Amino acid sequence: MSGNVFKSPDGSALTTKIKREEIPATLTKLEQLLREFGIEEIATIGSAGKKAESGDLDIAVGPVMAMDDDERQLYKQTLRSNLASRLGAENVALVGDNVHLRFPIAGRESEGPGDPDHVQIDLMLSQDPSNTAWLMAGTGTGLKGVFRNLLLAFIAKVRSIQTGKTYTLKYPGGIQVLNPDGEVVVKRTEVPQTILDQLMLNARPDDLLTFDDLLAVAERDPEIRQALRQGIPTAKVPDFIGYVSRYTKNDINSYNLVVKALGPEATIRESIRQILHLLR
Repeated sequence: MSGNVFKSPDGSALTTKIKREEIPATLTKLEQLLREFGIEEIATIGSAGKKAESGDLDIAVGPVMAMDDDERQLYKQTLRSNLASRLGAENVALVGDNVHLRFPIAGRESEGPGDPDHVQIDLMLSQDPSNTAWLMAGTGTGLKGVFRNLLLAFIAKVRSIQTGKTYTLKYPGGIQVLNPDGEVVVKRTEVPQTILDQLMLNARPDDLLTFDDLLAVAERDPEIRQALRQGIPTAKVPDFIGYVSRYTKNDINSYNLVVKALGPEATIRESIRQILHLLR
């Protein structure tokens, strides 16, 4: 979520990768610690636990009630102080909206500030960790979870054009819907079924945990299917490949997976686009 937060003076990382089989016991220890400070639920975000090894663990924690910015900042500072009292100030950091821990890997504990037996854990405050985990799900294989998020956001943009309402998605945060007059008709929520219902996707949340699953359901709508491959020129909306180009520009593997997922039509269009680019 944030790269290596904990580094030695020479810039080397003070954390290491954690093996998949080490995650459950490590998270049990984390949950026991967090319960001391009023946090009752944790849930993994993204690809944590789905790959053989993870460089860090992204964890939604809560429930944390809705707060204004000042209250939220105070809550995070208090949580950081509490955790620092148990883990040591050098092993807890507050960066942006998240609290980061340098946490012992269960079964590999050893002492000393430079030992390699700690993993970075990034804590994200959530009103409902299980909902946040669904919203920010990852797979560990194939396209990264961010592309599922981008597909949801693309669908929201198409729905906005279709209906005249404004659908927005935040990660975390969920969906909010405004009517054409700018009035909130659906308050921002991470409840998965509400998100799918508002986006008019006829599916259950547990059936849409991957990019491919979401794409298959979204393409039942002919307008979305066309927009994914051709964009909506009248509304200056690019096709999906253009929409995600910021994320694939330096990631040829993800680019190829997106093109492949969209099928032969997208492959042909991309081949023509690349030929025209070379001829300029």
